[in-house]
Amino acid sequence: MLEAIRKYTGSIVVKLLFVFLILSFGVWGIADVFRPQGGRDWAIRVGDVTIPPDQVREDYQRELRRLREAVGDSVNAETARAFGLPNQVIGNIVSRTLLDLERDRLHLIIGDEAVRAAVEADPTFKGPSGNFDPDLFRRVLQLNGLTEDGYVELVRGDIARRTLVSAVASGAAVPENIVDAIFRLREQKRIADYVFAPNDGVGDVGEPDAAQIQAFYEAHPDRFSAPEYRAASAVVLSAAAVAKTLTVPDQEIEEAYKARQAEFTEPERRTIEQVLVGDEATAAQVRERLVGGADVAAVAKDFADKGATSVKLDRVGRAQLPGELGDGAFGLAAGEVSQPLHSPLGWHVLRVVDIAPSREKSLAEVRDQLTAELRQEKAVDEVYALSTRLEDALGGGAALEEAAKTLGLDLVRVEAIDAAGKDRSGAPVAGLPEDFAKTVFATAEGTESVLTESGRDSFFVVHVDKVTPAGVKPLDDVRDAVAAAWKAEQRSQRAKERAVRIAEAARSGGPLAAAAEKEGLRVQTTPAFTRAAAEQAADVPAALVADAFAANPNEATVVPADDGTYVLRVTSVIEADPGVQPAAVDAIRRDLDVQAQEDALTQFSAGIRRDFPVTMNPAALEPLF
Repeated sequence: MLEAIRKYTGSIVVKLLFVFLILSFGVWGIADVFRPQGGRDWAIRVGDVTIPPDQVREDYQRELRRLREAVGDSVNAETARAFGLPNQVIGNIVSRTLLDLERDRLHLIIGDEAVRAAVEADPTFKGPSGNFDPDLFRRVLQLNGLTEDGYVELVRGDIARRTLVSAVASGAAVPENIVDAIFRLREQKRIADYVFAPNDGVGDVGEPDAAQIQAFYEAHPDRFSAPEYRAASAVVLSAAAVAKTLTVPDQEIEEAYKARQAEFTEPERRTIEQVLVGDEATAAQVRERLVGGADVAAVAKDFADKGATSVKLDRVGRAQLPGELGDGAFGLAAGEVSQPLHSPLGWHVLRVVDIAPSREKSLAEVRDQLTAELRQEKAVDEVYALSTRLEDALGGGAALEEAAKTLGLDLVRVEAIDAAGKDRSGAPVAGLPEDFAKTVFATAEGTESVLTESGRDSFFVVHVDKVTPAGVKPLDDVRDAVAAAWKAEQRSQRAKERAVRIAEAARSGGPLAAAAEKEGLRVQTTPAFTRAAAEQAADVPAALVADAFAANPNEATVVPADDGTYVLRVTSVIEADPGVQPAAVDAIRRDLDVQAQEDALTQFSAGIRRDFPVTMNPAALEPLF
């Protein structure tokens, strides 16, 4: 509510406040502040302040409604988790609390006059005359479930937080001489001539003999080494896999349908045309035209000088329209035009084009969905029961293979896996649960891991059967690869020798073009480019950019690259003048100032975090999301 009706949304202070919200929790993360705690009477503790679960739930539900308004009603709890909504809500609560604690420690007081001025300046609460309207203020608060005193305290806290962030950030500015120096560095341009000697242009380099292969193999052991591999056996318990084996009786499906019938009721939806204008008098004129049957787009065009816009809303539900608009739109018959309706966006005139009445989905329509969900529920229970029995069997001294056989479970065997989860060919080992490789490499040879949870509703236990240490592969296994690498190095060396001959001829005073022509190559010239050319200019080889700005003008420089070798000569240096490009200088200044402000906020948030430790209570938080 507060963010939606705040008038300062575009200000740098508020942007920095949001940066603080990100930094203060994003920098610390969540895992390091979670601690197993008993009870569910508190969800988050910041310093001496405890946040009850109800407050977290209220904030989460509010943000979930906003997410649904933005992306559609299909957002469920799992989708919200994928969007990172729980972490965002927790982070915002923690950050607000930290700032409030710092405000209290500094005895920062926001007077009534400042709060009153902020409220009265908010355009949300201004009537047709453009002045603050107390009645409108009360109606908006009522629609949003807020009391006047409660909203005033929200505004007071918001101003205090912005004041703190502004005070920290305002002192972080980059000196002008640094801005100018960075501008000159970034915007300096160079033009260069270059010659490219490609590796694949040197002709046949022949085949290496046995001695050459042996020498190359011994000189480059890192190229022909294998990582540590481990062979493992595992039992994997997955609810998704178990669900495929389960059947659900028709009676259970029918009972679930009856119990959840409200969930399968599609609300009434309407297709609505709207014209939005800025004042009530214009809205009345728009309504008169629409009642007469005029086209919505044509009417909006006729009143365009008064800021009119039109839109068609296809099959929207009442919950997708704010307050009075929903009541107005869903109180009309098809074809009817509403009275002018006011919202914080302006004055709306609506015409109902079509009505899709509410309907209940039949059991046949939702049978597959219910069956899948009931299977999953049963599978989760079965997996948890199996995991307990497996732990009991292993705890009783049974080997993993023996326990699996006793419980009728499949034993998965992995012949070779490295720490990255890949097999000997370098391909990922398919079909394994999350963190499998990590667990294998954390378990000693000949022993079993503890029962490990993987993702949601999945468990596994691994037994490390064999460890093959990292080492150089036998020459016989890599002989072809050694020969190919030897030939590639020979081609690269010969290309480099061509480039060196060209560079030495140019350094001796001869023309670069003549030296290149003697080697059967040609000179190319770049356009003027900056240090960012590697990302910007397709006609400037990326391999040359750094060396071009490190080289002295008119010196021939040899520059190795992956596919060949360049000879580079900088022919022109174009210095940048800050006085000629004030807009570019201002852009750099703004970027640097924002970076400095973010750095200051990072240090500020870390300092508060140290003074007011944050602790999470998973037992109270997990059921909320």
